[in-house]
Amino acid sequence: MDTNNQTTQPVEHKKIGPIVVTLVVVLVLIIVALYIFASKIGQREDSEMTDAATTTTLVAQQPQAIPVVTNTADDPQSLKNDLDTSIKGLDSQNF
Repeated sequence: MDTNNQTTQPVEHKKIGPIVVTLVVVLVLIIVALYIFASKIGQREDSEMTDAATTTTLVAQQPQAIPVVTNTADDPQSLKNDLDTSIKGLDSQNF
């Protein structure tokens, strides 16, 4: 037996290039998906803010009549009537 003539097996190198390229492509796709998702959320919030501002403007432009709820008399019965008149309807206005 010849111990000096050992057969050497070829060393197989694993190809890492395709794995790296696949990981980079997947990473880029994830970043693009997050960017598109964030931009759609931003557009939705912008439109909601515009709608809210328009609604506020429309509500502010409507004239509101303020009824007179107090009287100039200072006797207890008139004061009680004024108080009752001023708190009348507060429950329906969610106060």
